[in-house]
Amino acid sequence: MNPRVLLILGVSILVGLGVLVFLDLEQPAAPEPRPAITQPSGTAGIPGAAEADTSLSDTTRGEASGSVAASDAGEQAAPDDEELPAPFEKGPVGALKGRVLLNSNPPPVDPIDRSSDPYFDDAPPMYSESLLLGPDTAMQNAVVSLLDPDGPVPPLPERVEVHIVDGRFVPRIALVPVGAELRIVNDDGTTYDIRGHSDVEDDQPHNPPLSHVLEGRGSSLTHHFTRTETDFLLSCARHDWMAGFVMVVDHPWHVLTDGMGRYEMPDVPAGHHTVQVWHEVMGTRETEVTVREGETADASFTFGRGRR
Repeated sequence: MNPRVLLILGVSILVGLGVLVFLDLEQPAAPEPRPAITQPSGTAGIPGAAEADTSLSDTTRGEASGSVAASDAGEQAAPDDEELPAPFEKGPVGALKGRVLLNSNPPPVDPIDRSSDPYFDDAPPMYSESLLLGPDTAMQNAVVSLLDPDGPVPPLPERVEVHIVDGRFVPRIALVPVGAELRIVNDDGTTYDIRGHSDVEDDQPHNPPLSHVLEGRGSSLTHHFTRTETDFLLSCARHDWMAGFVMVVDHPWHVLTDGMGRYEMPDVPAGHHTVQVWHEVMGTRETEVTVREGETADASFTFGRGRR
């Protein structure tokens, strides 16, 4: 064979081998297999649900799995030893409204002497709030309540706050559910020695007393109540004019009267009720009323002279 032809064939073979090697190097490597993604039960189709689950620590994840079990179908079910609370179902309801009045001349009120604490030296005069009266001797801060209502009770607040402002409890009357947290916050730049105890002397069990020093603005205390109670008195051992009340309740049908002595109570279960009004100075009154579905019944009260 002609040497020149042999040379051309050899060069062609070398070029072809080089092209094959180049193509082989350019071929992408096979991807590694991706791990299977397991959607947490009960979160399928919810954006971010899987990411939220990965943020749980092992301890938290174990606690969560112990409180909510997943079925094979991916639905959540309660464990055998825990019953989920039944959803609140509001039955037939109406409403209550009325006024609370004082049928006597209001007593004279003198300014409170607060000279024992220099913090109040430049403060404006303050008067007792134990009997606040509006036009027509309308009574403010009277508490109107249903006595022992029947039927389901909707969820109640888990925390109630009372602030100390200018040497007074605000609000003066606090409605606190059984088991909820009462938080008292000092908004003043002085120290308070807060005390709390039942204002009723009898043989019945009462809530534990309260005693805590609040040193300056922003300090606070918390207290919990274990049973219903009407007259839980708040006071301060350093400021003898300070007074407030906590009414510990187990249902939402309690309401305070406004500066005109008026109140409105919505979503009252339809039926016959005993309605009570309580006032820290004047005592209590009761009346009977029938609430019809979709209607508003009136339950007004008038206090005479003296406490009952």
